[in-house]
Amino acid sequence: MSETIKVLCYKSKTLSDGKHPLMLCVCKDKKRKYQSLGISVSATHWDFKKNQLKEDCPDYVRIQLVIDTEIGKIKRKALDNRLEGKEFTVTTLLETSEKPPMQTIFEYTRYLREFKGKFAKENGRCLIVDDRLVAYAAASPETTFELPAKYCVRFIDDYAFDSSWNLETVVLPEGVEVINKAAFANCGNIQKLVLPSTLLSINTSALRDCGRADGNGYDIYCKAKNPPAVNDDGTVGVDI
Repeated sequence: MSETIKVLCYKSKTLSDGKHPLMLCVCKDKKRKYQSLGISVSATHWDFKKNQLKEDCPDYVRIQLVIDTEIGKIKRKALDNRLEGKEFTVTTLLETSEKPPMQTIFEYTRYLREFKGKFAKENGRCLIVDDRLVAYAAASPETTFELPAKYCVRFIDDYAFDSSWNLETVVLPEGVEVINKAAFANCGNIQKLVLPSTLLSINTSALRDCGRADGNGYDIYCKAKNPPAVNDDGTVGVDI
């Protein structure tokens, strides 16, 4: 029997912000299993007749990308099992949706407006583990982010600010030493980036596809005595 894979807006459960969670629903052999996508939407932004996200949802592109990606993962797993002649159930299909290791946590948290948990800092907008800024809540509506020095961050991790389209200004405090690959990738509205005097290295891909969407570029202010140079190809820094 073929499986049915879809995403539902769980209207019977209302969260504290008045939104409803999106659930991945997998049906096979008359059995059904649900798994949260970790995303919630307002009932006004979900078409319950067509069972799909409305295009007027503020975060339509990002949320729809998550929905398509997660459904695609399950479909590919089911197809792989069939091609290999393996038996599978709704449980084993959902078990294959692996939780991300820490280095790729942003792939799953970029769509959140805020983080929740003991590692959440700065009004819940960024996730800090030890001396590393692991991720920033890309869907936050804030246009300016200034990381307080009190958190003693030394490293900006891979993809930490990836696709933070609302950000226009980012100020990193004294103490930050390393900015890793693609840290600010796809930040299409960045206008100003302030780097501290303690900065030692920045990966060449840290600012990949970064800058204002109108094509007017952006400004980088670095307080370091020996700031990272702009390379011939337009990248900044070195491969680290």
